[in-house]
Amino acid sequence: MLMKRQRDMGKIKQFFKYSDNASQLEACAVYLQAAAAAFRVQTSISTLQSMGGMQKSVQQHHEELIALLAAHPDMISTDSSSVGTLSSLGSSSDSFAMFPPSPKLFHGRETELAQIMDILAQNSARAVILGPGGIGKTSLALTVLHHPNTVARYVHRHFVPCHAIPSCSELVANIASHIGVTPGPNLARKVVRHFSTNPASLLILDNFETPWESVSVREDVEEFLSLLADVPHLALLLTMRGAERPGKVKWTRPFPVPLLPLTATAALQTFVDVADDSHDKVAVQQLLELTGNLPLAISLIANVAAYEGCDTALERWRTESTRLLSDGYDQTSSLDISIMLSLSSTRMTSEAHELLSLLSMLPDGLSDADLIQSALPIPNILDCKCSLMRTSLAYNDHDQRLKVLIPIREYVYNVYPPSTELKLAIRSYFHQTLELWDQYKHAVPTGSMAQISGNLGNLNRVYLDAMQTDYSDMDTSLRSVLLLNTLSRQRIRAPSPVMEHLAQKIMHRQDAPVYGDYLIETLQSSGYFGLTDTTCQIELGHRFFESAGELPRARWHNALGQYYFIQSNHEKALYHRRAAASLAETLETATLISRHALQGIAQILTAQGDYVGAKLHAKKAQDCAHSLGDIFGEAPLLALQANCCISLGDFRQAAQLCVEARQLLKACGLEGGAADVSAQIYQAEIHMLRTEYSEARTINVFLTSLGALPTFHTAYAYLNIALIDAAIGADPDLIRSNADTAQDQLTVSLAWPMGANLCNIVYADLHFLRGDLAPAESLYAASFEAMRGKADEGAIMCLERLADLDNRMCGVETTLQWAVLFLVSASKTNNRLALMKSLRCLGDLSKTQGDEETALRLFEVALDGFTLMGIHRWAAECMVRISAILERRREVVRCSSLLLEARPLFERSSQTTRVNWVDFKLRTLVQYS
Repeated sequence: MLMKRQRDMGKIKQFFKYSDNASQLEACAVYLQAAAAAFRVQTSISTLQSMGGMQKSVQQHHEELIALLAAHPDMISTDSSSVGTLSSLGSSSDSFAMFPPSPKLFHGRETELAQIMDILAQNSARAVILGPGGIGKTSLALTVLHHPNTVARYVHRHFVPCHAIPSCSELVANIASHIGVTPGPNLARKVVRHFSTNPASLLILDNFETPWESVSVREDVEEFLSLLADVPHLALLLTMRGAERPGKVKWTRPFPVPLLPLTATAALQTFVDVADDSHDKVAVQQLLELTGNLPLAISLIANVAAYEGCDTALERWRTESTRLLSDGYDQTSSLDISIMLSLSSTRMTSEAHELLSLLSMLPDGLSDADLIQSALPIPNILDCKCSLMRTSLAYNDHDQRLKVLIPIREYVYNVYPPSTELKLAIRSYFHQTLELWDQYKHAVPTGSMAQISGNLGNLNRVYLDAMQTDYSDMDTSLRSVLLLNTLSRQRIRAPSPVMEHLAQKIMHRQDAPVYGDYLIETLQSSGYFGLTDTTCQIELGHRFFESAGELPRARWHNALGQYYFIQSNHEKALYHRRAAASLAETLETATLISRHALQGIAQILTAQGDYVGAKLHAKKAQDCAHSLGDIFGEAPLLALQANCCISLGDFRQAAQLCVEARQLLKACGLEGGAADVSAQIYQAEIHMLRTEYSEARTINVFLTSLGALPTFHTAYAYLNIALIDAAIGADPDLIRSNADTAQDQLTVSLAWPMGANLCNIVYADLHFLRGDLAPAESLYAASFEAMRGKADEGAIMCLERLADLDNRMCGVETTLQWAVLFLVSASKTNNRLALMKSLRCLGDLSKTQGDEETALRLFEVALDGFTLMGIHRWAAECMVRISAILERRREVVRCSSLLLEARPLFERSSQTTRVNWVDFKLRTLVQYS
């Protein structure tokens, strides 16, 4: 009431009432002192009563335990527990407890356990188990404690927790209590004397960083530890957070390396032991990725999943982060508490905290070059790195990048997020790196590509954060995101996830040049993800570039050409590519634009079946790239020429061009990028067309493993695997599965309508393999009509099947019509392989109609063509057909010779059924002769 009246008074009234207020406050103070004294007396009485009751209860339980042990002496052990000893069972003042049990969950530490056991097998063993909090140091120490070899070697074993021991004197007293040494003067020497006069002992000091951490007592702690180390038959095993061992002790070599996160297999075993194996495997994997394979995090999150399910656990992580794993009361049951203990280390400086906060948003960590070149506002940054590694809050990965485990990153980012100053500094560094890459991406790199590749995850995370807040560097951040997306398309064959967050920021800058760059980059990304409702965006682009200069307009035409090509609108695609090429011709500085335009025209002509024209334009584009010193640009153009050579039947030149393309890409540091994948696709196609199905399948299987997002590369790989398996008569279920995956990626994920027609070829193959000839014929014919003039390679594949009399899908007359159409289409597109196949089909029809001589000539021409191109399967089929005519003419020797030549060709093309048929036929000919 007094304070309330004070607030209600004005300052003048408070001044005149000062003496009255002082008297009242003095009386109040006297009253409070009396009340406090009464409270202390009452509390003391209550406490004494409670302690008396507890002492009686403890005494009763102790006597019961003594009686139990007296009745069962085999239960008595000489091992010390983590609480007391058995040295004086008759004394009621001694405490007794069993050892902490051996861990029930212990996977993936076999190597570390073996190393510790090897050390303990030596005389005067001294070792420290190091690592971050929650990594499993205590579990490893307890496993060592209970190991049969430990029990056999050491008469006495002592396990002493040190997490609540802040000083050397308390450490000594705690150890003395555990081994039964009476407290008194010179206690440290008494402890040492006890160990010296007793048989071989093992002393495990758990969480030893607590007494050792403080600099003020560290020397005393290390001095006492050195006294213990002087006892030759006393083995010492410490567990400590961090990566430092105490001094003044000669630790046994080789030193155990700091514990690392569990392997994926061990992490999964740990999770299953806690949560069972009935959960969805994908959800389990997502949960394990959040734990960083930290054992404590795994067991805690598995407990949540066991009771609430994986989906609920994932949802809670998104909202609660590491708090989900922090319901416990100490570092063994709460992830947050475990991390907090490491953060509170005296080895951590304020500058180290700043670096840790920045690393919390960088999943790729930072290299030493990044730390030095980024000019971060953190003094002595390499010393800060050392501090983080000493406390095991960060570690160096196999690429020598300073990283933080996922659970620690999540906790630090939520509790100690990086400052705006740090975010601006790291974005400035990344922006400069991206601009440098953009400036020199067409030349042989000087390490910038490797530097960027190591930071791709960081770039996405940093710029995603930038898009969620209005920072002062927004314009440069928008430019950086566009460069990042271009780099991602070229490097990992997928757009940057930040692109989808760019629209809301870019729309407020429609007058800036970056807006035009955004429109172009979005269309150029259309081959990597399906674009929906682009009509409005294209109209906005027309308006923006209408008043722009010739160079920006040429870039816009190129982007539109690429977009319409993806949409299979070849007429519009060709129009825009030619418009870009025309504009580029008027500009001296537009050679790069011209290269893109010519390359686009070559791609369109390839799709239309004009392989000669396509190869000519690709060569012109390559010349442009070469004049620019654009090594990266030359590589896909070599691959494109290789594709043309494939269709023209020049497989040897095609293979050589692919090798040259991949060598250039390797020189550019882009091995494994989108262009390299394209070259590998062509290599796989060469193997496939030459009927080297095993090699083709191996490459395509590899291609399906690249990237998490569906792309045309991965979709075509699944399609090719299905086609190969159909050609060799593999499991129909496997064929359908791969075809379904390809169709889903092409038509749904990539929104490419022509993809369904290509997949229909596989579905028709499945009908054919099952003997359902009518549905097969109908689907082949429908697919041919859908792809005719739009996707000639697919149309040729349909004709090849429809024109083959051996397939028995049509009558002779209908098959003849298809065969003639096959011949015309092959001639029109200059597809030499298709031409040879059509001649073989016409040879079969001629033979059926009784014109054996014409059939023989057609088979011989086709055989020469197949042999020249190195097409194993179809050359063998021609040999079989010629041998049948020779057999009828009783030319058995020549017939057998051809079959012998055909056999290894069938083997090379994985045609097991045909190999068996040839073997049977050869045996028949021997009997016949």
